[in-house]
Amino acid sequence: MEGEFLSHKGNYRQLRCFQLAEHLYDITFVFCERYIKPGDRTKDQMIQAARSIKQNIAEGSCAANMSTQSEMLLTNVGKSSQQELMLDYEDYIITRGLRKWELGDTRLENVRHNLKIRMSREFMIEKARGWSDETLANVAITLIHQCDRMLAGLLEYQKQQFLRNGGIKEQMTKARLDARRAQGAQRAQSAQIAQIAPTCPKCGKPMLKRMQKNGPQQGREFWGCSDFPNCNGFRPVENQSAQSAQRAQRAQSAQRAQSAQSPQSSQRAQSPQSPQSSQRAQSPQSPQSAQSAQSAQSAQNDNKSQQ
Repeated sequence: MEGEFLSHKGNYRQLRCFQLAEHLYDITFVFCERYIKPGDRTKDQMIQAARSIKQNIAEGSCAANMSTQSEMLLTNVGKSSQQELMLDYEDYIITRGLRKWELGDTRLENVRHNLKIRMSREFMIEKARGWSDETLANVAITLIHQCDRMLAGLLEYQKQQFLRNGGIKEQMTKARLDARRAQGAQRAQSAQIAQIAPTCPKCGKPMLKRMQKNGPQQGREFWGCSDFPNCNGFRPVENQSAQSAQRAQRAQSAQRAQSAQSPQSSQRAQSPQSPQSSQRAQSPQSPQSAQSAQSAQSAQNDNKSQQ
């Protein structure tokens, strides 16, 4: 809509990447509570990194109403926090002599398949409490990979939206210029109406020049009340009324001339042929011409017999 520049954003809970980030935070919290010793700085760092992912997604989505730049920056901060958290999980697996699931591992394929199903946070926490540290770390790494791809797609979408619509400053400037042009046109129209437009004979309000769209006088301009349809007052356009009268007079004169010429043409079309022309058409051949034709025929017959 013209003049509207504040888009309705902030529905981050419907984003699939945010839902996966919530599961990642829950798994990380259970993992740190069960397998990281109290007082270890890694515990707080991992929990804060997991929290940073989902919080920055939410904050960036809400900040998009006023700043596309803030939206993209915060989304990228959440994406960067994932890499920090993944390194902590990989370090844990390597230093404890655990196994990292590779592509083709049945357990990895099962986790990837199950993550396609939308699960509640309570269900995920309950499942996580029964897993070993190796399983928790590998599930968390799988979640990070999936969420990372989704955030990369979200950043690309945000970039395309910025290229298409511009930032908030551009949208505000465009909306303000459009509003000023509309106000100027409205003031010019009001001034023009006040100068040349007559007042309505019914309500006294200024009138607008309109055009008849159908009927025998289609295309005729007239003054209509600006309060239509509340008031149906109208006035004819004076110059156009004179022109209409002249056109009507010319049409009448042309019709009279045509009606005066029509009896003469009909008489000519219906007049009979003259007696001389009819006699010429119906007169028989003369006797001399008939005899000469017979003599020529007999001569031809004699020539054939001699041959």
